[in-house]
Amino acid sequence: MAETQPSGKVLPVEPFRTERWKTIDADVQYSAGRILRDAALPITKLTTHVVMKDGVLALNPLDFGLAGGDLRTNISMDGSGNDGKQAIKATMTVAARRIQLKQLFPSVDNMQATVGELNGDARLSAAGNSISSLLGDSNGEVKTLVERGSISKLLLEEMGLNVGNILLTKVTGDKQVKLNCLAADFRVDRGLMNAQRFVLDTDEAIVDVDGTINLANEELNLILHPQTKGVRVFSLRAPLYVKGPFSKPKISVDKTTLAVKSGAAVLLATVAAPLAAIVPLTQQQTSKDANCASLLADAKVKPTAPPPGKRAPLKWVLH
Repeated sequence: MAETQPSGKVLPVEPFRTERWKTIDADVQYSAGRILRDAALPITKLTTHVVMKDGVLALNPLDFGLAGGDLRTNISMDGSGNDGKQAIKATMTVAARRIQLKQLFPSVDNMQATVGELNGDARLSAAGNSISSLLGDSNGEVKTLVERGSISKLLLEEMGLNVGNILLTKVTGDKQVKLNCLAADFRVDRGLMNAQRFVLDTDEAIVDVDGTINLANEELNLILHPQTKGVRVFSLRAPLYVKGPFSKPKISVDKTTLAVKSGAAVLLATVAAPLAAIVPLTQQQTSKDANCASLLADAKVKPTAPPPGKRAPLKWVLH
């Protein structure tokens, strides 16, 4: 009997029936040149080679056309010593190439003024009996990089809570700001993706991201720290939080920081000229550029993963 998918859980929990795997040998190649799908899912084609032999299932490769680029994966799941109760030993490598950012998020309006190609690599290993349990036990590394491009100015202003600049941008129209680099490096330990380095660098702002993505309980816990590089009128810059389950994440702002900045402005407005009230909310930032050359070099180092069921040795990362 199929296991019921829990409400609000995204990753499939239904266990693989590996006790049947040893009774079947198969070698199948499949290709789909066109996929009918929801507009929010930017998958265009599929190619795979499936081999089942002696209880070992291999998808080598499992490739998708995704958002104008390619997502290439190789997956091996060893159920040869499995009686339906023991964990499968699995390995996976992923290579994302030339993924177009605006096509990746077709339903996000501000992303449509963003141009750039995402490339990335991942290597994971795990032991488990379902997609959910495998990802929840996974160990390895995930790296992504956008080397050059441009990003929506309105999106940047909204990240930085630059109220005055948001209004000006909406009046004058959105435009593209040069994207120097966007890089993310996650270490995965027992399903917990920990951001070793996650930064967005443009000519006008830097956004550093800290936190985790928990594949075991499907929870996001990320903090965005925006810093502008120029004058921002009426800026309420504060950390932004992206938290909650994969099925319904929430974006919120640090209310304490907002209260302090807003309160300072109101106080000055009551005791001084209106111009003085704008002073604490008009900020001249001198944030340094991210070291994109170093981030690019790190991204080109292929990710690693320990054997299935084993944890990777602890790495110390200095920012």
